[in-house]
Amino acid sequence: MSRITIEFKTPAVFKTIAEFTRFLRYYLKLRGYSWFTRFEGFKNFFVDILYKKRGRYARPFLHLGMVGLITMVVTVGPIALDSADADEQKQPSAPVLSTATAYAPDFLYLASGRSTSVYGGEKSSLTL
Repeated sequence: MSRITIEFKTPAVFKTIAEFTRFLRYYLKLRGYSWFTRFEGFKNFFVDILYKKRGRYARPFLHLGMVGLITMVVTVGPIALDSADADEQKQPSAPVLSTATAYAPDFLYLASGRSTSVYGGEKSSLTL
């Protein structure tokens, strides 16, 4: 008894995508690791300076950093909020009830059961 074998060939697009992802992974690993090691080296050097004399310089540095962060938020925050408001004003806004035809007095008469005296029709089953 003979076996039937069917061979499927992978499309060239999938091979190209696989090759690109391998290259991208290699590139990011190579570049990312070098950036990471440089950052960690700088950070370790900076921390060594701060923690000399049992952390004498750490507290002033942290306070200075917090003051700088608060200053940046107070300075840049309103600019960011103004740009967000400007983006919202560019979009056209439609009224919420643009197609509504019901009026409050009509609803109140209908809900209270006094619709017969106003409209002359049958008494409504909606009574409060």
